[in-house]
Amino acid sequence: MRIIDLLKKATKLINKAMLSDENKEELKNILCYLSEWKRNNSERVEEFPQLDFILYNASRKLRTFGYNRLNGFSNEKINSDNEALRFRDDVVDEFYKTESGFILDKMQKEVLDEFEEHNQKLFLSAPTSFGKTFLLKEIIFRHCDEYENIIIVLPTVALLMEVTEDLEFFNKSHKLGYNLYNSVYKDIIIGERNIFVLTPERVIRLLAIIPDIKIDFFFFDEIYKIDEDIAIKTEDDSSERIEVGEVTTTDTKGGEHRATAFRLSLYFLLNLSTACYLAGPFISVDNLMPGFRRLLDKHCIFPKEISFIPTLKNRIDFHGKRYKYHSAFEDLSESTNSNKPIEKLVYVTNKLNICKDNQAIVYCIFPAYTENNAKKYCQAINAESTQDIELSTFIEHLCRNYDFRYGDNRSIKEWDFVYALEHEIGIHNGKFPKYFQREVMQLFNSGKMGTLFCTSTIVEGVNTNAKTVVIFNNPSGKTDEGKRFLLLNINGRAGRYLHHFIGNVVYLHNESIKLIDAAGISLDFKPYNYNTLLKDIDLENIEDSDLSEINRARKRQMAFDLELLPDSVFIENRLIERKKQEKILRLLVSDIYNFFNIDKTSVPQFVENGYFERILTIWAEVGEIKKTQITAIKWFALSYANDSYQGVLKYEFDHYSGTIDAHKFANDAYHKVFKNVKDTIEYQLPRILSLFESLLNRAFEMKGIQLERPIDLSKVIRFFEIGASSLLGTDMIEKGVPVVTVRKIEKMRFASDELSQQREQLKNRFYIRANTFDDYERQKVNHYIQKYC
Repeated sequence: MRIIDLLKKATKLINKAMLSDENKEELKNILCYLSEWKRNNSERVEEFPQLDFILYNASRKLRTFGYNRLNGFSNEKINSDNEALRFRDDVVDEFYKTESGFILDKMQKEVLDEFEEHNQKLFLSAPTSFGKTFLLKEIIFRHCDEYENIIIVLPTVALLMEVTEDLEFFNKSHKLGYNLYNSVYKDIIIGERNIFVLTPERVIRLLAIIPDIKIDFFFFDEIYKIDEDIAIKTEDDSSERIEVGEVTTTDTKGGEHRATAFRLSLYFLLNLSTACYLAGPFISVDNLMPGFRRLLDKHCIFPKEISFIPTLKNRIDFHGKRYKYHSAFEDLSESTNSNKPIEKLVYVTNKLNICKDNQAIVYCIFPAYTENNAKKYCQAINAESTQDIELSTFIEHLCRNYDFRYGDNRSIKEWDFVYALEHEIGIHNGKFPKYFQREVMQLFNSGKMGTLFCTSTIVEGVNTNAKTVVIFNNPSGKTDEGKRFLLLNINGRAGRYLHHFIGNVVYLHNESIKLIDAAGISLDFKPYNYNTLLKDIDLENIEDSDLSEINRARKRQMAFDLELLPDSVFIENRLIERKKQEKILRLLVSDIYNFFNIDKTSVPQFVENGYFERILTIWAEVGEIKKTQITAIKWFALSYANDSYQGVLKYEFDHYSGTIDAHKFANDAYHKVFKNVKDTIEYQLPRILSLFESLLNRAFEMKGIQLERPIDLSKVIRFFEIGASSLLGTDMIEKGVPVVTVRKIEKMRFASDELSQQREQLKNRFYIRANTFDDYERQKVNHYIQKYC
């Protein structure tokens, strides 16, 4: 369609008194298309003197003001010669301006208004880039005088760090006076006004540690994860079992533990809080399942669905050899010689001019695929070695800290992750250390690389600046609905609002195309669905009054031993089945004298001196691990305790036999070790030790043994979960300093246990020891010192 025809069509729509949903979509598409055309055809803009005026007023007609910000338009610039129009637009802007001074889009204002009108209880279904977390900050600002304790629930630990940093800046800028926490341990000391940024598991831990805490407001993001039928398990998720050592059983739990954590944390928060904001993408309000509808009704939560996607999405079907490009205003189909997925990806790269100024995300189903495909892609496009200083500094850090000799080989030379970075290609998956993920995203978003190979972790709230998304593999899942939901989430990363007008979604497989055209997404809350037979862990935690009659009857038949395991002890680790806790407690009572002074050792001593092995032996006796795994888990944990990632990686590379391909062995070793650190060290061991901490105190009580103080394993749990043994180290890691760097810093002897004094000591002594750090580490530590010390 000709530009002049689109301008006429836009003018007609702008002058309509009311716009239907279809009209809004059409005007949005024209606005995005013409704005993109203007960017790419600056030499022709003078042919259409009315262009800017029409684009400006199209944005204002839609009351979606971000388009004008992206186009660089202002009321004063466009209406410079018309005082009446300037006054009119200023009045409109004032209507949409928030208390913090930001001008909202119309639909964003509607969401905030609905929140206020419905007793500050809202469920929002809205597309990616709608600004759900931005609205959260506006709610906090508006109600900061009445909200003393706020909980923000997020799906991943990596996301906690990003959101905490954003909220800290927001909190300080507006002088709101909140203390922020994203970790919870028994020795936590909280202030009068607090914001907790936590995963569901950490929420449940907080409620156990401070059972009488008053929650004024909570935000629950990615709410679809309460339903395991939608939130499919991927290899990026934390494993339900420990996989260190000889594992002969199969995982039959299906990844449902995290869904249980999500829905139980939601259940408890709903019963504690007076205000809430629940959010998730692409959920059909008209298609909600009975359990979720009952949740909304019981807690008087108003549902709001936004289906308007602010960017224009172009769709490219490339599942055969023919490249088919479809947008709202033009179609293209051409034959190619591309057959293999990598060949198609190269073709797309050339066709769409993917580069550092026009970035793309490539979705792969498994973490190992991201690395393997990234290297193949580098080789296929003959990517040149990077000359970027920031990228090179990170690569040098990897080379200094993660290079191991095995046989006649150097591991860093074989590692696909480093190879890709050297050629300005990024890799992001959930098994990498958190600071790897954070650094890669920062480098990508700052334009240091043109293409990012990723897994589904990219959809969980992580912001990217990619214009194009390539679906390299079909998504996995038990149901087509779950696969489609993941696919919609990935597609939502193509063309970020306020960064792009247009996004491209490329499908390399026919199955993906079929999935995207299927029916809408439903959502259930199984504890409130009276047609669902709940799992034991749900029955043990949901109040009888909220259960169906059949589930209440099933719960009565479970026959808990409340004299052995009182509710007050069970709730400290309520995500572990009650019967299992009872069995462990009986074993502890019979062996209690071997656990004296368990909390008076260092982490390496705890692992090496028998306590840890006794815990693992009991864990094996209840069937959670194989007895053949105990020694391997112990030495894996000890290697990590002594030397962090370097310790466990060195152990793995030292066992190279020379009979396996060197390149494959290196990549498998990195992948295996990072996976086991995340799943076992950071996820499973804190969970296990928290359980034993509670049950040991109960066992000593049952034996009538008076302790000087209750057993507190917070330091050990914190070490495994975060990677640090000091308050300073924990704080530094949570603010983006690499764990391997913190380990070096913790070799200093701190004169105090107070965080403020440890920070001061770091500030005074870091430069003395600076020669032990590489440039990347020095930058991170200096940034921390300048910002927090």
